Amino acid sequence: MAEFTGRWLFAGLACAGVFAVTGVSVGGPLGLVLVILWMGFWNALLRPLVLRLGVKGTPVLWLLLVALALLNTFLFISASTCLPVSGKLDPCPLAVAVLVATSLTWAASARFRTHDGHWHWITYHGSMLKVP
Repeated sequence: MAEFTGRWLFAGLACAGVFAVTGVSVGGPLGLVLVILWMGFWNALLRPLVLRLGVKGTPVLWLLLVALALLNTFLFISASTCLPVSGKLDPCPLAVAVLVATSLTWAASARFRTHDGHWHWITYHGSMLKVP
């Protein structure tokens, strides 16, 4: 649960930072918290959903990347109706915002830490134990 919460906060801060860089105002501290919670939650939730599909190996990384790009495109376009943001992203800044937010959230979602503290790509399977 701590890893999910960490991805949630990281993704939310990444999206809020992208809003700040593109010049879209989030409406003060409460708006910033709402952006972090809303955008971060959906970005963090996507990883477990993609992993539940059962795709193995490298394709899961590509599927996660495409799913995050589509999700971030939808979230950034619909942000003005769901969140207290003012300003509209033009097509070019929108593309840059989606690219940056997707890259950052994908980097946070594409790895996991095993019980011994080592980091691995989500395609890692380790040594399989045989059931007697």
